[in-house]
Amino acid sequence: MVDPYAVLTVTAAPVYRLAISPVLADSASRLLVISVRISSAEDSAFRVVPDYVTLRLPDGQAARVFDRPRAVEIVTRATLANADFSYLQRSDSDLPGGLSDDARAQLREAVVDGLLADSIFVSGQTMQAFIVVDTGVPLSTLDGAAIEVVGYRVRDESGVRGAYQFAAVPPTPEAR
Repeated sequence: MVDPYAVLTVTAAPVYRLAISPVLADSASRLLVISVRISSAEDSAFRVVPDYVTLRLPDGQAARVFDRPRAVEIVTRATLANADFSYLQRSDSDLPGGLSDDARAQLREAVVDGLLADSIFVSGQTMQAFIVVDTGVPLSTLDGAAIEVVGYRVRDESGVRGAYQFAAVPPTPEAR
């Protein structure tokens, strides 16, 4: 859900899970790569840095958003796996994490190249970048979590915000 009163428009989606080895690529992970898109209709230039991005988990706890150097190190050392969590329906003939070694190497390079850094964008542009987060506990979904981005207008360094709420799954009839 997007805040209609925010100056920045933010959308986000988890795209990869990070595991310490291919053996764990089909397990829920506390390390996630999230694709974030930021734009604004206001006629200004904005500066955004990873330090000003927060992720609140459904229980209200803050996840750790890594700065670029730490994110590069984590992505370089970890095994990438799809974030769609379809591993629960995986057959024994499928690849761990749903990715081949070649695909992992190409995606790792794309993620590292696309990590959020100190960036400036202007109205009419959409900035797209990856962030690496540690949720503290292995998660299979970000439903109910919220991501917030604080940007600064280049002209006067005034702060502006944008947020995105990951859709919360309604309770099943059995859970009510």
